Amino acid sequence: MHIFKAKVKNLKATALLIGVSMAFTIAATVFGQAYAQSSQIVEITDLVVLDAKTDEVESVFPKGAKVRIEVQFTDLRNLTAFDDDDPDFDRNFVVVFEVKEHDGTLVYSTDNTLFGNDELQLGPEERKKITYSWNAPFDTDTGSHDIIITVRNAENFSNIQDEEKSSIIIQSSAASLFVSESSIDFGDVEDDDTPQARIIVTNPNRAAGDLVWKIVDLPEWLELISPPASDGDPQESELVTNNQTVILRVRSTILKGTRNDKVKIESNAGTSSIDVSVSVDRNANGLLTQLKARNSTFDPGDDVVFLYRVKNDGAVPMTYSISFLVQSPTGSLYYNSNAEGHDATLGPLDPGEESNSMDFTWTIPYGTLPGNYEMGGELRAFPAFEFLFDNVPFPTDAATSAPPARSDEIADGDVFEVKKGALIAVAPPDWAFGAITEGDSDTASFSVSNDGRGTLEWTIVSWPDWLDLKKPSETVSGRGSIEVAISESAQPGNLSGAIEIESNGGPRSIKVSTRILPLPTATVGVATVLARLLPTATPEPTATPTPVPSVTPTPSPLKPSILSGRINIRNGGSIPKGAKLVAKIGDYTSPPGAMTEDSYSSLVVIPPDRSYVGQPIEIYLGDTPALMTTPLYFFQGGALRLDLTFAALPTATPATRPEPSPAASRPVETPTRVAAVPTAVATATATEEASEPDQTVTPQVFITAEAGETPVPPNASGGCNAPAGNVGWATGLTNAALLIMPIGLVAGVRRSRRRQRTR
Repeated sequence: MHIFKAKVKNLKATALLIGVSMAFTIAATVFGQAYAQSSQIVEITDLVVLDAKTDEVESVFPKGAKVRIEVQFTDLRNLTAFDDDDPDFDRNFVVVFEVKEHDGTLVYSTDNTLFGNDELQLGPEERKKITYSWNAPFDTDTGSHDIIITVRNAENFSNIQDEEKSSIIIQSSAASLFVSESSIDFGDVEDDDTPQARIIVTNPNRAAGDLVWKIVDLPEWLELISPPASDGDPQESELVTNNQTVILRVRSTILKGTRNDKVKIESNAGTSSIDVSVSVDRNANGLLTQLKARNSTFDPGDDVVFLYRVKNDGAVPMTYSISFLVQSPTGSLYYNSNAEGHDATLGPLDPGEESNSMDFTWTIPYGTLPGNYEMGGELRAFPAFEFLFDNVPFPTDAATSAPPARSDEIADGDVFEVKKGALIAVAPPDWAFGAITEGDSDTASFSVSNDGRGTLEWTIVSWPDWLDLKKPSETVSGRGSIEVAISESAQPGNLSGAIEIESNGGPRSIKVSTRILPLPTATVGVATVLARLLPTATPEPTATPTPVPSVTPTPSPLKPSILSGRINIRNGGSIPKGAKLVAKIGDYTSPPGAMTEDSYSSLVVIPPDRSYVGQPIEIYLGDTPALMTTPLYFFQGGALRLDLTFAALPTATPATRPEPSPAASRPVETPTRVAAVPTAVATATATEEASEPDQTVTPQVFITAEAGETPVPPNASGGCNAPAGNVGWATGLTNAALLIMPIGLVAGVRRSRRRQRTR
């Protein structure tokens, strides 16, 4: 019986120990998550809802009311941690504005509108404000609505940075809508008639609340005189409160036809429609009484001036639209001002009135074929383009055209000649130098040729100040080439610009760009290097009554350095097909790393023995070495990010480069972060020390820089497989609890067995 009780007691103790350990683990995990570092960059620091009519803060609005929302955003990053030219200085976000009913039904979203969501760009500690306007629809449900502002990453729309909402109430008004007319017939409209109609809109129940309304649908042949039209749409009125007289007028530009349409009024008391109709039969007409070119011969690139004159031979004041047409020597249509959106507009002209001679200019494109070109024209009503009043044919088509119906009409157009002309061509059309170090230089060349006829004459008129123009320095006749070089005095940063060329074959602009990398500021850690190179002495074993032979510790095995990063090839080259990327230390060559279009990974460096420790690493793409301006040494262990630059394509013939000056021939030191050295080094015996390199005579000093190390994410966990770095206290406690749990179980079982033996 006692044994049974003891077993039960031991089981209870064991269960209690397990329960405490699990509770401790869960609590540490929960609190650890709560204290995890946030990756939030932008915060909505203020959201205010106002009545747009009164500029007062409100939370209750009637249907049809205009609501204004002012939102302020703040960048949470520390300004002192960034330079102005840091590529991450400005961050881009997308702001979504939404309105939802109390049950979650979406009423409005900028994500579904024509203009879309707002773009937001912020720098560290910067603040910006965005203002939104929203009209509460007349047909929306009454009750609570949520105004929601969401900030999302521009590159990853699903990543929400912050979200805020404010609740408002939409109320129904007890106002009523009265419209004096249900239908209007403007009758027969001729010549210069522009009849009007009046509609009275009132609120008979004013004491119960304001009537808010507006015209939302007006036929295009009607003009709104009162109330004023909205800024965004002339066929829609502004919002009106309570009583107002609507005045409508038939537009003078409506020429012919019978129309039946509706005028629609929306309000917080409902919707009303008014039938409107009209029959228009106006005697409108016009003539082109002049159409000719000012000169008879032109060169490509010249301006052709067309002279034209218009007469109104109708009975209605008219504004006209004139289209100009040009036909090539092959008979095809070469230019149409209407298709280009360049029609001329003239008027209004009263009946019987004729305009003065007017000018229209057309620039002959460079490269136009030489020969005789013909011109014609079309005269139409403006803006009703469907009414054609006069058509002046090309001279070659005049004989087949119908005879003029009116005495003042032109029988045909005019003819002019285009001479032979040059057309400049540049190859390549643009150039990206890639990335180079400050103080270095790189060159580029462009060929200039003539794709037209005649002699090409050209000159360079401007180029970016970070480029040196090698040639040409004067005007060139015929073919030629352009040579430029990056100036050795160019300042670090992302640089771009254009080389501008002027010629008798047209202008050309060559876009150029480069990235100048700044010289590194190196730091020398002598004490750290010495501490890593010197082995740790092992104390002599203490003598014991029974001699125990001393065991020589086995040196710890080498740990691999795993390299990854981007690959940059000068002059816009690409990685050759079949090329391999390897690392070399003396006679050791690593396995090839994995490569994509512009990056590499898994380049594992693990030499066969410790004699390679401290030796320089060289990296090759095929037979071409990387530009390692600062030596990279092997110290074993860890992952390292290292961006590589190659002077040219490994398979290409190197371009001739200018001889560098003596000062520039010295390699520029670029900071390189080598893999971390383990803090513990195995103690070697006397024999092993003799075979190892003497690391205490003259320690070498190696240059390191923090910028090359792969950063550990701020919210990374500290699990067994996690990368090295700072571990949160909650994560540490969790790991400790998981380690202690099995020890406690073993201790409990042993204690139970001892008690059983003592009984």
